[in-house]
Amino acid sequence: LRAPADRPAELAERAAELAMQRARKGRLYRGVVLKEGVPLQVYPADCRSATLPPPPAATGGGFVANEWRLWFVRPGYDVPPQLLRAMPNSLQDATRVAAPPRELIGRCAELAEELGNPYLTVDVAETEDELPGPEAGQRWIVLEVGDGAASGPAPGQDMADHWRQLWVVFGRGSDE
Repeated sequence: LRAPADRPAELAERAAELAMQRARKGRLYRGVVLKEGVPLQVYPADCRSATLPPPPAATGGGFVANEWRLWFVRPGYDVPPQLLRAMPNSLQDATRVAAPPRELIGRCAELAEELGNPYLTVDVAETEDELPGPEAGQRWIVLEVGDGAASGPAPGQDMADHWRQLWVVFGRGSDE
């Protein structure tokens, strides 16, 4: 639900209204999440991965964002988190857009270490604006962090390969 608001009080009213609606339906769970609206960098639809189905008509189908899902694993508390996989998460063709910068992935790994969860996802996206000054370049943001067990696969993600990788990390299986 998009709820743009000009004043903090208006935003609080909208959040309370949404919470009450969800509570009446028995679907409040653990609360309401608010996110800042940040314009994301979009690419023409011809940048969509050809191996994926066409977008729903409701999305307009004309543009795709450059959003990625980073999967982190931590096989033991004495081991730093490892990036298991970085997957395009908005139907984009990964060969035609920028991948998340190494520095961002490193910061996300630090976040994963702080949280201590052995299996989690961090969704990141390229924004429309650029960083100023000596660090000039495209700006990336963290959209959300989730428990890997509750996060869905990225579009087109090979889940058999994903589970095999998890077995290698957590089940102490062989990579063969």
